Amino acid sequence: MPTSRTIHLPDPELAETLLSEAHEMNPGPWVPHSRYVAKAARAIADADPELDPDRAYICGLLHD
Repeated sequence: MPTSRTIHLPDPELAETLLSEAHEMNPGPWVPHSRYVAKAARAIADADPELDPDRAYICGLLHD
């Protein structure tokens, strides 16, 4: 039986900082792509009361 685990995420500000630092080390088109994914994830989460828009944004931002 699967167990439930809490995934600890940085806050949105720290996630943006982490993305910027990663961009400095490895620039490329993946960075704006990650921002688009984050915005889309937030929009989807906004439409579902069971989802947290900030957590969705952070996951989208850091997915690569």
